Amino acid sequence: DEHYGTMETYRTLARELHRRNMFLVMDIVVNHVGNFFDYGEDFSATDPTIDYRAVNSRSPTSTPITPPFDMNDPRDPQQRQADIYHWSPLLVDYKSRAHELTDQLGGLDDVNTSNPAVRAAFKAIYGAWIEGAGVDAFRIDTVKYVEPDFFADFLHGPGGIYESARRSGRKDFLVFGEVKENAPPYSLQGETKLGAYLSATDRPGFPSLINFPLQEEMVRVLAAGMPTSALSYRLKAFLDLFPEPAIAANFVDNHDVPRFLSEGSPAAMRQAMALMFALPGIPIIYQGDEQGAHDSREAM
Repeated sequence: DEHYGTMETYRTLARELHRRNMFLVMDIVVNHVGNFFDYGEDFSATDPTIDYRAVNSRSPTSTPITPPFDMNDPRDPQQRQADIYHWSPLLVDYKSRAHELTDQLGGLDDVNTSNPAVRAAFKAIYGAWIEGAGVDAFRIDTVKYVEPDFFADFLHGPGGIYESARRSGRKDFLVFGEVKENAPPYSLQGETKLGAYLSATDRPGFPSLINFPLQEEMVRVLAAGMPTSALSYRLKAFLDLFPEPAIAANFVDNHDVPRFLSEGSPAAMRQAMALMFALPGIPIIYQGDEQGAHDSREAM
C-alpha cells in the first residue's frame, strides 16, 4: 500500500526498534481479505455466479493483486476451480460453526484456508515478513473464524512460520491469536473456544491467545461490582487453560470492547491495570488508556 511507504521504510523501522532493544509485532490476517466482492439476496450455495457482485475498493486497488488471492471472480471458470475463496454471503448465523468458518465476516471476502495453495501462499508471504523485513512477532486476527488445523500447519508445518523464524535466528518468535468469545460468569464457554486453538499434548497450536475471558471478568467485577468470587473463578480457569500463562496476552481495553472507563471509575481502572500487571502474562496497553479515554474507536 503506497500510503505506508516502501519495504525499505519498514526495514528501517525494524532496525531502529531493534537498536533500542524493542520488538516489532505485526498484526496479520488469514481469515479474509478486503471487501472486493459480495452477494445479493439471490445467493446460491450451488452456483456462486448467481448474484455475485464485484466491489471496487477505494484504496489501494480494485482487486487483490497478490497470487493466488487475485483469483476472486467465480464467473471465470479457472478462478472458480482454483477455489481460493469461499464463495459466500455475509455471516449472520454466528451460532453455526459451518457458517462461522466460511461466510464473510463484516462483508470481508472469506479465504478458503483449507486449500493447500492458500496455505502455501500464506506461509511464503508471512515468512518473508519475518526473514526479509525483520518482524519479531505476530498477532493473528479473527482466529476463531478459521479451522484450528490450518494453524497447526501454518505455524508448525513444513515451511511454516516457526521454520521461517528459526532461519532468521529468532528462537522465541511470539505468536498470539485473537479468539473473541463471550465468557458468561461462572462458565467456561469462552475458555472452551480458546482451548480449541491453544497447543496441547495431542496437537500443535497457538502458544498464546488474547485473554478475552479475563478482560470481561475484570470489567464485571472491578467496574460493575460483581462478587470477587467470579474473578477467582476466571483466574483459575486462565491458569488451568494456558499452556504458558507467562505469555498470555492480557488487556483491559482494546478496539473491540467498550472502554473500561465507559463503565467503571478511574479508581477501578487503576485497580484493573494493577491486577493486569501483577498477573502472569504480557500486559497490553491500548492507545488512550494513559489519557483516560472513554471511547474505543473514536480516539483512533
